[in-house]
Amino acid sequence: MGKRKRKQQLKEKKRREEMQKLEKEREAEIRSYEDLMVSEKMTSNKQIAATSKSFQEVEEDFM
Repeated sequence: MGKRKRKQQLKEKKRREEMQKLEKEREAEIRSYEDLMVSEKMTSNKQIAATSKSFQEVEEDFM
Protein backbone atom coordinates (compact mmCIF):
# COMPACT_ATOMS: atom_id res chain seq x y z
CA MET A 1 0.00 0.00 0.00
CA GLY A 2 2.93 2.37 0.65
CA LYS A 3 4.24 1.94 -2.90
CA ARG A 4 0.87 2.86 -4.39
CA LYS A 5 0.67 6.04 -2.32
CA ARG A 6 4.25 6.99 -3.23
CA LYS A 7 3.54 6.42 -6.95
CA GLN A 8 0.48 8.64 -6.72
CA GLN A 9 2.49 11.37 -4.98
CA LEU A 10 5.16 11.21 -7.69
CA LYS A 11 2.51 11.48 -10.42
CA GLU A 12 0.95 14.49 -8.70
CA LYS A 13 4.35 16.14 -8.27
CA LYS A 14 5.21 15.56 -11.93
CA ARG A 15 1.83 16.95 -13.02
CA ARG A 16 2.31 20.07 -10.85
CA GLU A 17 5.80 20.62 -12.28
CA GLU A 18 4.46 20.29 -15.83
CA MET A 19 1.67 22.79 -15.08
CA GLN A 20 4.22 25.24 -13.62
CA LYS A 21 6.39 24.86 -16.71
CA LEU A 22 3.44 25.54 -19.02
CA GLU A 23 2.43 28.57 -16.94
CA LYS A 24 5.98 30.00 -17.13
CA GLU A 25 6.02 29.51 -20.91
CA ARG A 26 2.64 31.21 -21.24
CA GLU A 27 3.79 34.16 -19.12
CA ALA A 28 6.98 34.50 -21.18
CA GLU A 29 4.92 34.51 -24.38
CA ILE A 30 2.65 37.22 -22.98
CA ARG A 31 5.67 39.37 -22.08
CA SER A 32 7.30 38.99 -25.50
CA TYR A 33 6.62 41.40 -28.32
CA GLU A 34 6.59 38.74 -31.05
CA ASP A 35 2.85 39.04 -31.63
CA LEU A 36 3.06 42.81 -31.89
CA MET A 37 5.97 43.11 -34.28
CA VAL A 38 4.45 41.31 -37.28
CA SER A 39 5.45 42.89 -40.57
CA GLU A 40 2.06 42.12 -42.18
CA LYS A 41 0.38 44.37 -39.62
CA MET A 42 2.79 47.27 -40.13
CA THR A 43 2.21 50.22 -42.45
CA SER A 44 4.96 52.25 -44.06
CA ASN A 45 4.81 55.95 -44.83
CA LYS A 46 4.78 55.10 -48.56
CA GLN A 47 1.72 52.91 -48.10
CA ILE A 48 -0.07 55.67 -46.21
CA ALA A 49 0.79 58.22 -48.90
CA ALA A 50 -0.53 55.86 -51.59
CA THR A 51 -3.96 55.71 -49.93
CA SER A 52 -4.36 59.48 -50.34
CA LYS A 53 -5.32 59.79 -46.69
CA SER A 54 -3.64 62.30 -44.44
CA PHE A 55 -1.51 61.01 -41.59
CA GLN A 56 -4.04 62.46 -39.17
CA GLU A 57 -6.85 60.42 -40.77
CA VAL A 58 -4.74 57.29 -40.55
CA GLU A 59 -3.98 57.94 -36.89
CA GLU A 60 -7.67 58.50 -36.17
CA ASP A 61 -8.51 55.22 -37.90
CA PHE A 62 -5.84 53.52 -35.82
CA MET A 63 -7.78 54.11 -32.63
